[in-house]
Amino acid sequence: MLRVGYRCAVLGLLCAVIIRSALAAVSIPVVHHVSRDSQGLHPVVSDADLDVAMQRLNAAYNGMGLFFYSYEQRFIDRDDWHAGWETDKYWPDLQELSVSNALNIFHLNALKSNGRANFPFRQRDYLFVKAARLDHTTLIHEVGHYFGLIHTFSRSRRGAYCWNSADLLCDTAEDPGLPRRDFDPKTCEYLGQQQLMAMPPSRNYMSYGPASCRDHFTPEQKARIQHTLINDRFYLGQQIGEIYQQSFATVSDFPHQENFTPRPWQAFSWQNAVVGDSANWTVDPISSHSRVGPKQAQVGRHFAFLNSRAGEGAHADLLSPWYQTTELGMLQLCFHYQTEAEDHSSLALFSRTNTDSWTLLWHTGQHSNGWQQHCLTLPPAGAVQLKFSGTLGDGKASSLALDALRVSLMK
Repeated sequence: MLRVGYRCAVLGLLCAVIIRSALAAVSIPVVHHVSRDSQGLHPVVSDADLDVAMQRLNAAYNGMGLFFYSYEQRFIDRDDWHAGWETDKYWPDLQELSVSNALNIFHLNALKSNGRANFPFRQRDYLFVKAARLDHTTLIHEVGHYFGLIHTFSRSRRGAYCWNSADLLCDTAEDPGLPRRDFDPKTCEYLGQQQLMAMPPSRNYMSYGPASCRDHFTPEQKARIQHTLINDRFYLGQQIGEIYQQSFATVSDFPHQENFTPRPWQAFSWQNAVVGDSANWTVDPISSHSRVGPKQAQVGRHFAFLNSRAGEGAHADLLSPWYQTTELGMLQLCFHYQTEAEDHSSLALFSRTNTDSWTLLWHTGQHSNGWQQHCLTLPPAGAVQLKFSGTLGDGKASSLALDALRVSLMK
């Protein structure tokens, strides 16, 4: 299942998105990791602080089909972390302390950053919030990142339209990324000297407006959160502390095609692997790296990609449903791909007819100019599953992309 930024307004055309407020909420377990000194004393936050923070978190995400509950509280008794946690130095250590299939929130005396979260494509289930900021909107903001939202002022994305620039959404106002000091923390009014075309969205949770001003998500931000829950964070709450066992649909009607077009509250037929890799394939209308990757989809407006934002050497598997073959003939897979593979990146396709072993069907490590199409016959079997396996090279300009995956009966 893939992360996706769903858009409702493209080129002035509005589409209706039903926010399923009446849908039964998905209960998301939260594990709080609280810093104390080496004697087990002086926790950086109290139980009462955590209770209030959870109430505020649920109020902010109300109506999106999510409900956060405190599953467990753990303590980190280290004097060096308690005195002053260094984000860049210790951030990777949080993975080892995290509980699987839960949202892990680390409460620390950070020296610099107020908070940091993992985006869905990084396959990590932890974030941290500076203890002194827990009574602000920082936790709500970081959980937004965890569910696929980016800053309203993401200036690294400059496109011709709202759906491929800024935060890739069309109902967030233009945000030049002004500092908090340019806004009155009581009235939230802009106090700076710049001439602005419109008022920046200082009240949006994903802005850098004053913490006291931030109070809402837009409808398209809510839709993206819902899609991330369905297509990427779907394992939350399943078998706490154990590896989530993925299940796959069986397809027997052909042709079957996946164009990665987002649909409200529906998962994609091809899923990111939960275990065995280090990153996720991502769906968006443009590659999230400004220098590499396709600038448009082969079919429709979205495609799946893996690029260097996931980390040098990142590996991600994309799994198909089970295709049930028939007596009518052999099955054929046709797909479009694009590779920028100067740094030893590779894209491979595997198949299996049982749950144990994979067989290599196709492989490329060559740079492609634009979208390329490849077709091949699938192995004869009662049922077959496919896997695209992408591995990035060591450089910072690696990109792999897939679109228009079509399985059909051969004539």
